[in-house]
Amino acid sequence: QEHDKYRLIVKISEKLTSSKKITPSDSKSIHALLDGKIPDAVFQDLELPENRRLVVLGLIDHYGTGRIYFRNSRSVVQLENAAFPKRTLAKVILPKAVKGAPQSELTQWLATFGKEHRKEKILLICDSAKKVTEWEKILRDEYALKAVAFHEGLSPIARDRNAAFFEDPKGANFLLCSEIGGEGRNFQQASHLILPDLPEDPDALEQRIGRLDRIGQKSDITIHVPFVKGSREERLLRWHDEVFESFTSPAKGAGTIYENYRSQLDAPKTAFETVLKSAREDYLAQLELIEAGRDRLIELNSFDAVESLRLREEISAAENAGELQVYLDTLFDALGLTVDSLDSDSMFVEPGQSQYASYVPGLPSDGISFTFSRSKALARNDLTFMTWDHPMLLGTLESIARQEFGNVAVAAWANPLLIVECAFVLEPSAVDAQWFGDEFFPPTPVRVVLEATGKDLTSEWDWDKLRTSLTPVSERMVPMIRNLPSERIRGLLNKGAKTASDACALMKRDALRKMDEKIEFELDRLRALRGKNKIVSELELAWWTERRVRLNAAFTDAQVRLDSFLLVVPSRVGD
Repeated sequence: QEHDKYRLIVKISEKLTSSKKITPSDSKSIHALLDGKIPDAVFQDLELPENRRLVVLGLIDHYGTGRIYFRNSRSVVQLENAAFPKRTLAKVILPKAVKGAPQSELTQWLATFGKEHRKEKILLICDSAKKVTEWEKILRDEYALKAVAFHEGLSPIARDRNAAFFEDPKGANFLLCSEIGGEGRNFQQASHLILPDLPEDPDALEQRIGRLDRIGQKSDITIHVPFVKGSREERLLRWHDEVFESFTSPAKGAGTIYENYRSQLDAPKTAFETVLKSAREDYLAQLELIEAGRDRLIELNSFDAVESLRLREEISAAENAGELQVYLDTLFDALGLTVDSLDSDSMFVEPGQSQYASYVPGLPSDGISFTFSRSKALARNDLTFMTWDHPMLLGTLESIARQEFGNVAVAAWANPLLIVECAFVLEPSAVDAQWFGDEFFPPTPVRVVLEATGKDLTSEWDWDKLRTSLTPVSERMVPMIRNLPSERIRGLLNKGAKTASDACALMKRDALRKMDEKIEFELDRLRALRGKNKIVSELELAWWTERRVRLNAAFTDAQVRLDSFLLVVPSRVGD
């Protein structure tokens, strides 16, 4: 009965997370599973994405492990432009060693390969520090290759220094690493992995490959395995390749198969063929068991493909350099800084003679060069990567917000009306950051346009329409502007504040409603979970209750404040 219920939950979960239609039978099952556990309104329309998401979260909470346990696999986290590199096996057949030869065939092959790939990063992992030391000396001293060692015999400082030299684009292209020395270190800058000896255990092999094959690897990986025909290395190569396909993808649950067959890896040639076939069959059966035993609810909690795609799109949009570049051009020009364009996506800025240079924290007296291209910044140490989150830009915006600079502007237009465009900010009363008020009620800009009589023209003159009608004021207009009665302007600003406050009543009610719905939902969820699992403490329930009280008070007392205003005067005044 429990098994049938779980299958039903998985079936419904997969429908909810796809575009499949929810049938009346599905709705009935969902209601039976979650009645009283999520708001009734959610059941009314299960075609809404947000309602589907709430149902899935309810299933995870009440029939899965909850939201505190996460586990992802590569098959689940497959996105457009897959996050993981492709793995390719390159078999290198070596001739048998010649007696009395000064160097082994393997050493000569390593030297040749290193010379042919001088512009690429190569990682070699073997089973001992002794081999690493010998090969490093030969490759460096006899073949003039930029090779460095990384093994447990080196001090931590020496290991870090060698790793840094390998990571440097102009540094070593060959890093020779022992198995123990390389534990816990990742070398994603390498795209070639050489394995001159292979471990028997497929998990140990995956650990080696995992030094390169991980999220963040930008290149496909070629795994080179040199061996002599008929050698034990060839046997281990076949073991990993033909049974587990370890060189092209991570092996799942291979440890059990290894334990069952490890004693037979040195079997006679004919018997070894049988071992490979039998182990392969057992491994495929093991994969079927693993697939059947997947906990779909854990996967759904661990990875939300829709949310993940949304975040990626937000990040890509945030890195769109065009808008930022235009903004910085305007900002630096307004501050009077000296700006030179280096190329289409890079610029140089320096204080020059600007009296507002102090508004830009971190701007060196001799200037700074930066780029909007991430790839260019990674390739060039002389360029700073500029984003909306860069400390210099954030500091500048904060400086301007604290100062009066830019709070008031004057423009002219051909219209005979005198108008004021007010920019207000609606924000809750002070509330500690620990209550996360911005989730429901971030500071919200409110725009109001009034003519001299106090008439509201906001809807008639939107931002774009007004901006295209404006021109700079002429010198002849300055005396008239200076003589405008300050009481008249102040009266318009007060009228604007009243208009903005009236318009904000709906925003306040909406923020209060969203906050109350979210917190009530979380409290209901936690109360239900506490009935099943005491890991949900009274303190957590108390925190959500206190959060509602604090935010309710802050949102109710939200006020508008004047941030800046634009005075627009008729251009014919002063003629």
